[in-house]
Amino acid sequence: MASPVNLYVTLCVWFVIGLITAYLARRRGRSPLPWFAVGLVLGVLGIALLYLWPSPQPAAQKEALAEGVHKELTPAPTESLTPASISHETASVLWHYLDGEDEQQGPVSLPELERLWRNREVNLESYVWSQGMPDWQLIDALPTLKGQLQSD
Repeated sequence: MASPVNLYVTLCVWFVIGLITAYLARRRGRSPLPWFAVGLVLGVLGIALLYLWPSPQPAAQKEALAEGVHKELTPAPTESLTPASISHETASVLWHYLDGEDEQQGPVSLPELERLWRNREVNLESYVWSQGMPDWQLIDALPTLKGQLQSD
């Protein structure tokens, strides 16, 4: 029969694994609560599953693609920009982003986006959009913006 101390230690370890899984899920732009439960139930396998599971497409983008239109998420651009063409002018650009629940937020200025970055509310797998971009992009796909956020 297992001693109460062994049972307590085991439960603590599983709880910590659940917390680690939730933390990693949040950093990957996923909802931490369900992933905490996955980590709690599956342990280390939950962490592996988090990395093996494909990145979710934002719900708002899924709806827009399913309807064949971009709705209000992507207003008609005034000029076409590619991720590589976004330059030092990002400081004056207002950004929209999708939060951890795939809800559109913004507009926010670059300093506010940098604050969100420091607070880990946005990460490399967060989708952003600004006037002139043809579609939502991952921060990781925007080298200039990525560099500005990482240099912070």
